[in-house]
Amino acid sequence: MNEILIGNILVLIAQISTIYISTRRDREKILYTQFFPMTLLTVSSFLLKGYSAVAIDLIEIFRNIVILKDIKIKYREYLFMAATIILGTYFNNRGLLGLLPVVANLLQTYVLMNKNIGMKYLKLTFALSFLCWTIYNYVINSYVGVVFNFINVLVNLYEAFRK
Repeated sequence: MNEILIGNILVLIAQISTIYISTRRDREKILYTQFFPMTLLTVSSFLLKGYSAVAIDLIEIFRNIVILKDIKIKYREYLFMAATIILGTYFNNRGLLGLLPVVANLLQTYVLMNKNIGMKYLKLTFALSFLCWTIYNYVINSYVGVVFNFINVLVNLYEAFRK
């Protein structure tokens, strides 16, 4: 019971900052500001026994570092996608719904690593990704995550169509 409470408190702190991040319209600022909530969400997922999410969160943190530092790795997009599928599947302990973090990360990896993709499609992809996380958070008893990820779906949809 304590793990669920602590995990949800960590999610609350992380998700408040994630809503702020969802209003950003600069790819680099989005990536920089994701480190704090991603770290908290990694710990929260571990406490809530959502191990595929732990693997995915760690991959996302590393992916963001590679993008921000502009580290040149041949086929880096495909390497991150392969790592996401392999590790997310290996650590999945929640059945088919446990693969939702894998889908979410694959979507985000594709749009973040392709600078030619505009902000509208980036935000739409984030909305879809947050929808995956909304469902997954329900599965792992992260009720705060359910609420805030759904809010992030709405914020990203708004940002995608905002002029």
